[in-house]
Amino acid sequence: MNFDFSQVAIDTALALKVPMTIAKRNCAIVFAHVKGVIHIAASEDTAGEVKYSLLRYLPEHDSISVEIVETETIKNSLNKVYGKRVNRDGGLTEESTAVRMVRELLSSAIINKASDIHLEPSDTSSRCRMRVDGAMQSHSQYDSADHHQMVSRIKVLADLNISERRLPQDGKFSFYSELQSRSIDIRVASIPTKHGEKITLRLIGAMELPDKLESLGFDEKSVKSIHENLKIAQGLVLVTGPTGSGKSTTLYSFLKHLRKSEDLSLISLEDPVEYEMAGVTQVGIDHQRTSFSRALRSALRHDPDVILVGEIRDAETASIAVRAALTGHLVLSTLHTNSAVTVPQRLVDMGVPAYLVASTLNLVISQRLVKKLCKHCQKETDATSYGRSYRTDGCKYCMGSGYAGRAAVYEIMEIDNTIRRMVVSGQSEIDLHRYLQKNKVRSLWQEGKKKVNEGVIDAVIAERVIGRVDGLTQL
Repeated sequence: MNFDFSQVAIDTALALKVPMTIAKRNCAIVFAHVKGVIHIAASEDTAGEVKYSLLRYLPEHDSISVEIVETETIKNSLNKVYGKRVNRDGGLTEESTAVRMVRELLSSAIINKASDIHLEPSDTSSRCRMRVDGAMQSHSQYDSADHHQMVSRIKVLADLNISERRLPQDGKFSFYSELQSRSIDIRVASIPTKHGEKITLRLIGAMELPDKLESLGFDEKSVKSIHENLKIAQGLVLVTGPTGSGKSTTLYSFLKHLRKSEDLSLISLEDPVEYEMAGVTQVGIDHQRTSFSRALRSALRHDPDVILVGEIRDAETASIAVRAALTGHLVLSTLHTNSAVTVPQRLVDMGVPAYLVASTLNLVISQRLVKKLCKHCQKETDATSYGRSYRTDGCKYCMGSGYAGRAAVYEIMEIDNTIRRMVVSGQSEIDLHRYLQKNKVRSLWQEGKKKVNEGVIDAVIAERVIGRVDGLTQL
């Protein structure tokens, strides 16, 4: 099988062990360390000697495997990992150690598609971990002096009090990503610990939005249903799920689709603004000065056709959103519930009359994010409660983890007249579930089972995220 470097997840912490000048001189990048083998990508011209040139920077006693990759591809990857720091004369700029370490850390996080970075001090050192695909992964180690320098640098960027080390602080700053050619917003939280300050960085909107809903995991039938509901001039479209389940990405993808129509006025109310989107009036909510409900009232005075509300958090926001949906606006928002069928009762519990819920609700999508199996090392294994299942061994493409990205598992409830009558009459979520099953609408568990059988996701992780058997599915 030909080696496809475009499919590789580069271990940036490993790659950065080789100085930039050495890596560029040899047109080579160290990209994985799996099962005692160090993997290097190099151009055809340098492949023969590269292992000897980089040997001093690599772990001892491990074997080395060199993959030949096109020169231009290597150069692009080197620029992504090391960045381009060019001065007016065309040479490399000088950076302080702290500036370089923070820049490399943020660049690594973006390349690895991390959502959060944790700098955790101990008595003699500091470890860095990143949350990638929903799970914490070790990234690198620093000595205490480097940790202190990095903390100071981050606090300067976030406009925090650099001398205050005994109280928690919060801030934010923007970081220009050369990989994406745009700025990424970084939220910073510091907290004092026994061994120094722990820093947590959250990368806001670092992921690129897909161009098509199919890229999010929706099948053709679901995409058609979503598009039809987004054409409706008024009503409520809700995406539900726990924190970190990709609700915002799904909503933004809907907004991106609607933006194609130039005859619509689009407004979003967000905390914070995660993706900058041309053609949309985006309002960041500062909770010290305003609230979603107050901002929503104001937005309605600006003649919108479509309003995105980041989250329905309270009864007042729910009431205003429903009434906006009733008076000629398409309202997109998120809600914290475990399944699609629990949404109507959740809105009723927030004080919205059942008849208004029935009148305005058009579509509900409940979703979870589950780690995808690496397609390069997956193998069929023994059947589980999900039926046919697959496992992975880890390989050079996935940094030995066995996973590559995440897949969304969806439950879609399209509101028809029967469901509206059931909501008004106060029928339970069990009744709604039975009706959906009768009409062959897959539950979260059934959709997860389908993806396990297809080899997209792991049965063990699917059971943890979705459940062994959906309680409602057994009814």
